[in-house]
Amino acid sequence: MRLSPSYLALAGCAVVGGYLLIGGDEAPAQPERAAPPRSAAIPALSPRLQSVDGAPEPEAEIDEEIEEEEMRGLAPLEDLAEFAFVFSLDGESYVRLSSEERALARGTARLIEEDGVYAVVAPVTTAALPAELRAWAGRTVLVDGVCRARVVGFAEVSRISGEPPEPDRDDTDEADAGEDDAPATWTIESVTDANVVLAARLDDCTGTWARSTDYSPAAVAAKLDAPELEATARKELLARSDFDPTQEAWAKEGGEGDWRDAAEVVTHVYQHPLTGERWVFAQARHPGGCGEPGFGMMAAYRASADGTVRRVADLEFGYDDIAEVVDVDGDGQPELVLGGGNSAELVDLANKHYDSISVEHRYYGCGC
Repeated sequence: MRLSPSYLALAGCAVVGGYLLIGGDEAPAQPERAAPPRSAAIPALSPRLQSVDGAPEPEAEIDEEIEEEEMRGLAPLEDLAEFAFVFSLDGESYVRLSSEERALARGTARLIEEDGVYAVVAPVTTAALPAELRAWAGRTVLVDGVCRARVVGFAEVSRISGEPPEPDRDDTDEADAGEDDAPATWTIESVTDANVVLAARLDDCTGTWARSTDYSPAAVAAKLDAPELEATARKELLARSDFDPTQEAWAKEGGEGDWRDAAEVVTHVYQHPLTGERWVFAQARHPGGCGEPGFGMMAAYRASADGTVRRVADLEFGYDDIAEVVDVDGDGQPELVLGGGNSAELVDLANKHYDSISVEHRYYGCGC
């Protein structure tokens, strides 16, 4: 469970002269969890059946527990070619190579505005790249595991959205009289140093991530229509318990009634392409914000052939949308690509964050 940061938002309104940065290229450092995800020796769950006369049959007691393998998580990726994020701009797709390094030289920059995102793109030659990135020239990749594309060029790209900074003005200058209300605008100069990345330009394909064909393809799970499995996982996620920290936090923050009545519940079923195993992901969330109570929780389940599900992990990504389910390292346990639009993040079922990409958003107000 992740609690909403709503109470902190009100205190932030008192800060003067700053701005809020939302997004950024790198995933924030994650604190150590107090306890590992729930994974081992969890009993199977199946819906209650009705007897012939319509009365619910008593639930059978389950003495035998299923020994569940631990969620191992994804080993650190040593090579960018195994998994790299992709973004699109002005009809072109780019693979992000680095957000720390810069080219030795760059060509003439141009300013682009697209769907509220302002970007500056400057071409870069292969020779101007850091030595370790030059191997990307001409490299072939699979985008989202299905679309083949080739690297045909490089660029430095800066992207940002939100409010541009106000230009410095001399209020005593009579020549500027009447111009103080002119709106600030983004320029090549103001965008150039924002969220800068070195990127490889592709000749085709749009998507979220890419993997070099030097590696075997990542296993992309297929989304299934399985309402029975979704209903069973939903029932387990919302089951009442004497120990209910979500209810305690909900009430403490001012929430009325049972948190379940305020929850948006989202469920998805995916099938692993190599093992054939079905994985169910269930989320319950209420964003809150600006002093309003909120919560977000998520659980992963493994489905059996008889339609039962086993809860194998409690995840910290209740507020996030699942974009894709993909087994990057081929160990049979999938990873999740979260997000959508201008942001994405790679996480695993052991609650580890690996990489993320997003467009920085600047806002100079309170937000509430």
